[in-house]
Amino acid sequence: LQEKSYRRHLAFCAPDLLDPEGWAAGDCAVVQRHCSRLHRPGSAAARALELRFGFGGKPAVTSQQRLAAEMGWTNRRTRDTIAKFLHAIPPVSEPSDRLQVLYEDASMLVVNKPAGVGVTPEHRWRGGSVLNWVMWHLSRDAAPPQDGRGRGGGGGQRRRGRGGRGGRRT
Repeated sequence: LQEKSYRRHLAFCAPDLLDPEGWAAGDCAVVQRHCSRLHRPGSAAARALELRFGFGGKPAVTSQQRLAAEMGWTNRRTRDTIAKFLHAIPPVSEPSDRLQVLYEDASMLVVNKPAGVGVTPEHRWRGGSVLNWVMWHLSRDAAPPQDGRGRGGGGGQRRRGRGGRGGRRT
């Protein structure tokens, strides 16, 4: 793999190897929390992820081949389990006063991207990107359901939090 492709691969499949300091500073806790949320304790997937990422102070099995052998899985199943799990962790939303909205209506949002800020975060569970800021901006505009049954009233639309700028279809 070329350097850029290799770094992208590590970001998706081996975040602990790409940035060990960030992993130790909190990324591991985020990944572990989502593992317990997405997989039943003791399930094969949970066990594979615990072995791969070294949850609970255990040393991580960083080789896909060794992990596959330990689990009795194929390399493909091992890779797919790890990749599917890491992609299931939702990106975080975070507020920023640096997000400049130029135009917004029910179907479009146009922002002025500041120089030096990434469009997407290095890892899904980290912030500091335009995507994270936009997610926060959109989430704060979503009003609670209007009819009390988990759906907005008025033909599937939600009312915007700030008056007069239209609704967003759901």
